[in-house]
Amino acid sequence: MRGKLSVFISIWLCLFSAIACAANQTALRYDPSGSDGWYPYYISSSPPTGIAAETIQKILDTAKITGEYIDLPPKRTLVALEQGEIDFDLISPAWLPNKYDSDQYVFSDPILRIREHIIYLHGTPPPSTPELAERRPVFGTIRGYYYHDEALFQRMDFGSERAIIQALAKGRIQYAISGDLPARYWAKRLNVNIELGTIHSDDYLVMRLRAEHQNLLKEINIAIAFLKQNEEIATIINKYTKHSNLDNAIGTY
Repeated sequence: MRGKLSVFISIWLCLFSAIACAANQTALRYDPSGSDGWYPYYISSSPPTGIAAETIQKILDTAKITGEYIDLPPKRTLVALEQGEIDFDLISPAWLPNKYDSDQYVFSDPILRIREHIIYLHGTPPPSTPELAERRPVFGTIRGYYYHDEALFQRMDFGSERAIIQALAKGRIQYAISGDLPARYWAKRLNVNIELGTIHSDDYLVMRLRAEHQNLLKEINIAIAFLKQNEEIATIINKYTKHSNLDNAIGTY
């Protein structure tokens, strides 16, 4: 009997060890793409590159967490996160109307500062606050993106920041909302003279992680702090903003 019990315990311990090991090595699925025009934060390649893509991979590597990149269209990302098809995304709290008002997710420490502006063609009068409140003008927006104050304007969705700049140039829209770096990049590439107007949002990208993975949050935050302290995140930012090999379109950040 003792021999059988010993074999049983040995088998149970082996199974428990295997399960624990598998749990520790579970890959976090994610898509950092935003849109296919979110330069310099995301550049479609294999593997994906850009400020956000490389920073997230560096965080996961530092935290000893396996990441599995999944390519999704922007309008699909939120649904995929809600349904558990991906485990985290990147979000700025300033984009959300209710900030962190959800028990479905946990949020990492700040990672990358990101700013959005109201943009328009050079020479176009900027929209005034009374105009926003009374007339709700049409703003070019990105399909699948959050905007915290949508009650003040009417959305006209486009597939990317590139498409928004093209729509401004063709007169399809008068105003749009875009991150400063993507707007400047595509305006330069497409030879469109734009203005970066009022700041629409100014905050930091964070990882929004499904709550069932909150046990990994401590390691993730330690990794973020380490990479900031050692200026590795700053090095990635500078790689795309100060030493770009794509026509030096961005300038300095």
